[in-house]
Amino acid sequence: MKNAELTKENILAQPEQSLYSLKQKVLALLGFSRVYIGFFVLAQSALGAIMVLEGLPAWDVVIIGTIACLAGSYSLVAFNDLLDVPIDKLRFDQKLREIEGFDMGSAFERHPVARGIISYKLAVAWIVVMGAISGVGIAYLNTRLIIILPVIAIFVAAYSLLSLKSPLKVLAVAMAVTLGGIAGWIAIAPSAGILFWLFVAWTFSWEIGGRNIPNDFNDVEEDTRIGVKTFPVIFGCDAAAHIIIVFLILTSIISLPMVWLATGSYLWVGAAFVLDAVLLLIPGWRLLEDSVPTKSMKLYNRSAFYPLAMLFLLLVAFYV
Repeated sequence: MKNAELTKENILAQPEQSLYSLKQKVLALLGFSRVYIGFFVLAQSALGAIMVLEGLPAWDVVIIGTIACLAGSYSLVAFNDLLDVPIDKLRFDQKLREIEGFDMGSAFERHPVARGIISYKLAVAWIVVMGAISGVGIAYLNTRLIIILPVIAIFVAAYSLLSLKSPLKVLAVAMAVTLGGIAGWIAIAPSAGILFWLFVAWTFSWEIGGRNIPNDFNDVEEDTRIGVKTFPVIFGCDAAAHIIIVFLILTSIISLPMVWLATGSYLWVGAAFVLDAVLLLIPGWRLLEDSVPTKSMKLYNRSAFYPLAMLFLLLVAFYV
């Protein structure tokens, strides 16, 4: 089958949206923002906040921060999906991959704008409203932090624009995720000290090795046909698995002094290593042994829980 051209007519051609029920459109908006992922983004940002305070912040900060973080995540993820509509339409013009097992990143309706389930107007309105809610919350927490949302959006746009150009687009999305992670820290206190920079490096390497490259294994056939540049497409799945394990090992190594500086206890350093092994290293090694999408999906799904697990570990360490 020939690849569809990226013409205006092709991009805007959509099924009649009145055919979809209100329930389908609600599920489409949830899928548009990948709402499950938002809770793991929240864990990442909360982790930064509790490390700087060695405990939970005031309840108004917790509530407003949670709303701001989730709304910001929903806006930015949806923004990325909207930018990718031309590419996603090419996927649907050929064949949408079947999902084997639970793919956390594809929960609810996948790519609803490209599939015509929701309109461009509704999509843009959703992005703007979620962004505005996040902006108000951020301004309440720290007015100097308001710039972080548009800066993250720039990296998200760069990630999308580089899709057909270079697999190094992973650096752009890793920067976006890292900025989201440190937002919780900066909202509470100025960035300073080695612990802060360990947290930055830890988040950056985890996003590359634990999430972004593993997720690309699922779309190798589609990406090859339409020209999307990813590490599995350009270098092959085996080489990509080696790159993944390097970043997972790096993440694990960084986590140990990070937890030591945060808690001052070797007990919690040992507990962190257990989390590293179970959620990153073991599934990463299995992917290295057999570089197939089912193994990469297991790594991706486990890795998504890693910041949340680390958050609970530090909360227990600070309050026990």
